[in-house]
Amino acid sequence: MLGTLIGYGLLFNCVGAAATSSPLPNLGQLVWLILAGVFTAGGQLLQLLAAKYAPANRIAPTHYSQIVWTVILGALFFQEYPDRLSLVGLAGVGGSGLLTMMREQVRLCTVRWDPFTRTRL
Repeated sequence: MLGTLIGYGLLFNCVGAAATSSPLPNLGQLVWLILAGVFTAGGQLLQLLAAKYAPANRIAPTHYSQIVWTVILGALFFQEYPDRLSLVGLAGVGGSGLLTMMREQVRLCTVRWDPFTRTRL
């Protein structure tokens, strides 16, 4: 999964940057680009570790929290505010993810999970 992301970034982004022939970034921009790369790689590594050690129903709510962050950052930086229909859809997607997590927790309360083998005991 991580290799695909890196391969995509190297191939398509490098080709796109070369095709637009934009000027090279200055030192300040280069520092920001490096920081973005480090944080992206770290986040991907943590996602892989989470997928390795936790059941999927525990990982999914973190993806739903990205919806909230997207709305907040869009409002702060781009003055884009969701309309009522979008808010209903966002609530439906986020709520269904949380409901699934709670349902699985209730369903599995009598079953112990071994976090190292991810099988039921």
